[in-house]
Amino acid sequence: MLSIGAAELVVILLVVAMFAIPGVIAIVVIFGKRKSQSSNAAAGLAQCRACGRPLSPAAQACPECGTPRG
Repeated sequence: MLSIGAAELVVILLVVAMFAIPGVIAIVVIFGKRKSQSSNAAAGLAQCRACGRPLSPAAQACPECGTPRG
């Protein structure tokens, strides 16, 4: 019968974690960006064409980079 000791179990868990953790981080980042983009659109905010920051409908220029709204 095959028996796995504590050392082998730790190695197996570390190998699985090496592949799983970056995938989980990527999923969190992707869904986080989607949420912020959809919340900006729901609030009526546009995006600055130069730097990508959200712009208020009342703004004449981007407060971050100064690009005129156009």
